[in-house]
Amino acid sequence: MIVVCERCNSRLKIDETRLNPSVKNFSIRCPKCHHTSTIFLPEEVQEVTPVRPVEIKPARAGYTIVITNQKGGVGKTSTGLNLGLSLALLEKRVLLIDFDVQANLTISMGYQHTTSFHDIVHDPGLNLGSELIQTSYPGLWLLPSNKNMVLLSKKYFGKNDYEYILKKQLSTIRDRFDYIIID
Repeated sequence: MIVVCERCNSRLKIDETRLNPSVKNFSIRCPKCHHTSTIFLPEEVQEVTPVRPVEIKPARAGYTIVITNQKGGVGKTSTGLNLGLSLALLEKRVLLIDFDVQANLTISMGYQHTTSFHDIVHDPGLNLGSELIQTSYPGLWLLPSNKNMVLLSKKYFGKNDYEYILKKQLSTIRDRFDYIIID
């Protein structure tokens, strides 16, 4: 579990295996700013049966969904992550691509200091297919981000076919996934 400090926005990783399952909330002190926060754990969720069955039509290979907005903090990453997890739970093969410099999707999935799309494009020794991370969720894969993503536009903007760099890279793996979700 990752908790974000309300005051300084530091990310704290909590080992859920050390939590007492009977305790529904606990306090945590941020090691950076020493702010104390109370964490409330969610109640158990009961399975919901839809009123009418949901029919998911098969998508063509690598059906791509892009979640974008110029404003920050509006739920793009949460939407992408929840959509990806939901599709994976429906036994779809899903690739989540974190294209954000802040790497919030990558961090939310519990990864950091990983190879990003920029690193793959920049280093001819790397290829997209081998740098994907298979997450702990069956059918869900991640192409993480890191701080180097800020260099992507600086290095490649204005180059021949700049706007097709991602499309060209995805063409090598598109058939491995039912859905590709870009955050």
